[in-house]
Amino acid sequence: MNTIPNSPKNDDGSRDDDVEDFELYRTPLSDIPVENMRTYAEYAGLEKTTHWHAGLGWIMMDGEYYEAAIEEFQKALDLDSKAWVAQEGISRCYDGLKKVDLALEWMAKATETVPANLSFLVQGYFLPRVAPWLSSIGDHDRAIKAWKEVWEYEMWDLDHLTSYIWELHDGERPQDLIDLILEINGYESKARDFVDSLLVKLLAWNYDVFKPVGIACNAVNACAARDTFLAACDRAIAASDIYASETEEQTPSYCLRSRVASFMHEYCDKTTEAIALWQKTIDLLNEFTAKTGQTFISARKECTNAICQLEFDYAVDAKDKGEDPSKWVESLQDRARFSAGLISEDEENWIYGTGYASMIYGVWLRDYGGAEEEAWRKCFRAAIIQGIDLLNDEDPDNDQIA
Repeated sequence: MNTIPNSPKNDDGSRDDDVEDFELYRTPLSDIPVENMRTYAEYAGLEKTTHWHAGLGWIMMDGEYYEAAIEEFQKALDLDSKAWVAQEGISRCYDGLKKVDLALEWMAKATETVPANLSFLVQGYFLPRVAPWLSSIGDHDRAIKAWKEVWEYEMWDLDHLTSYIWELHDGERPQDLIDLILEINGYESKARDFVDSLLVKLLAWNYDVFKPVGIACNAVNACAARDTFLAACDRAIAASDIYASETEEQTPSYCLRSRVASFMHEYCDKTTEAIALWQKTIDLLNEFTAKTGQTFISARKECTNAICQLEFDYAVDAKDKGEDPSKWVESLQDRARFSAGLISEDEENWIYGTGYASMIYGVWLRDYGGAEEEAWRKCFRAAIIQGIDLLNDEDPDNDQIA
C-alpha cells in the first residue's frame, strides 16, 4: 500500500500506511491547507491535463481557497480555451469572493462554450445561480427572465417556481405575477399526489407565496384572481387533509390553514372568515392532541396569537365607541389562560401563560380594564417586567438592554 504524505497522525504519532484507511473525505476541505491539496493531487503522478487542473481547482474552491482555485482554472484554460468546467469554476469562485460582475461574466462564457449535448446544464444549474446574482445587483428584469427560463425548463419544481414568483414581486411586476398564478392554476396535475393543479400543489407544499400574491392582487385590484387563488387554497387544504389521513402527518394541513387565514385577513378584508379558519385549526389541533398526545404548540400559538390581536383591537374599538367590549375581553381572557395552571375557581388566582396572548390580555387589564398592578403583572413574563422597569428608570444607558 502507498503512504499519503502529510496524512493525519494517529494518537501515538504514527501515520497510517494504508491508503484505504485514510478517510480524507471526512475532513472538511477548508481544514486542509491549500499547499497540501496540491501535494495530494501531485502524489499520483498523473499528467497535468486540462482535467487535472480543473479538478484541483474545484477542490480548492470547495475549500474556499478561491484565489488559488482561479489560478488552477486559468491553467486549465491555457491548455483548452473552451474548458467550460473551468469557466464555471472561475464564476463560482468570484461569487465566493463577492465579485458578482465577474461571476456573471465568467458564467456567460461557460454558457457559450458548454457542449450542445450538455445544454440542460444551463437551465438546470447555471441559471439558478445567475438569477440570484442578477437580483442582488438590482437587475430584476434579467433575473426575472432567468427564473422564467429555469421554471419553464422544469415547471413542477416548486422551489424554482417560488423563486420566480418572488422575483416578480421584487421586480414590481404585479400583473405578471397575477398572470403567472392564473397560468399555473390551469396546469393539471398528472401525478397521484392529491392535487389537481400546479397552483394547488404549490400552496399545499410551499407557504412562501402568500405574501407576494396578496400584495400583487391588491396592487392591481385583481378581485377575480384573488377569488381564484382562494378557491385554490380551499382545494389545497382538502389535498392536505387527504395527505394527513393517509400518512398521519398533520403539520402541512395545520400550517396551510393558518397561512390561508392570514391571507384572508391581510389581503382580502375577510377578517371574520379568517378568525373562523384560525379557530377551526385550533379545534382540529385539539382533536388530534386528544387522540395522540401531540400538542403542536407552535401551530396552536400562531393561530391563538392572531385571534387575540384582533379581539384586543375589537375590544379597544368598542370601548372607544362607548360600547360593551365584554364579549371580546372574555374571549381574550379564555385564550390567554393557561388552564393547566388553574389553582382555584377564584378569578384572582388564575395563572396565565407567558406567551403573546397572555401579555396582550395583560395590556388590556393595565391600559383599559382598570385592573390593579397585581392582577395585570402576572400576565407578563418576568423578563418583560424587568425590561419595562429598565425602560422606566432614569438611566438611559440600559435602555438598549431592555
